[in-house]
Parts: sequence; structure tokens; C-alpha cells
Amino acid sequence: MLYQLNSGLGLALGWLLWLLQTGVVLVTGGLSLVALPVYNKNTQSPNKTGV
Repeated sequence: MLYQLNSGLGLALGWLLWLLQTGVVLVTGGLSLVALPVYNKNTQSPNKTGV
């Protein structure tokens, strides 16, 4: 026992924190990929100037 927690509770807490962190990374990454075309819609690249 470490920090007065049994091993089952410690393992469950580790899995829970890992799953939450992974979920946050996936959700924010997905939102970023969706937001990029919206954010870059009004910017004009040098190749589209017709020069």
C-alpha cells in the first residue's frame, strides 16, 4: 500500500486518468482539425493571386 491506497484503487485511478487525458487530446485535436478550414477560409495564399 502506497499513500494508504490499495493496489486495485490505484490501478483504477491510473486507468481513469489515462483515459481522460487521451479523450481530451482526441477531442481537442478533432475540434482543431474542424476549426482549421474555418479559420483559414478568409486568408489568401500567394498561389491564388493570379500572378
